Amino acid sequence: MDDFMIFFWTIKRIADEFPLIKKETTFYLAFADFLIDSHFYAIQLQPQPSITSPVFFVYGDVIQIANSFTEFLERYINNDENMLFLK
Repeated sequence: MDDFMIFFWTIKRIADEFPLIKKETTFYLAFADFLIDSHFYAIQLQPQPSITSPVFFVYGDVIQIANSFTEFLERYINNDENMLFLK
């Protein structure tokens, strides 16, 4: 857990729980949470590996916060609270 109370899940947890979120016809794979499942961070699953997978904030609604996992990590490392908490 970090200073923002965000917990990035281990590969084991993701593999064991396979935390899929389905909204309409789209699937998202959760990889982190805030305050013990208060809300989640999830990547949109794509049908082809060559397609960029955006990252979403999931709290009832599903809101895109980054165009890719790389962008998400760059903004996370820079403590972008606007992205992390939709400010």
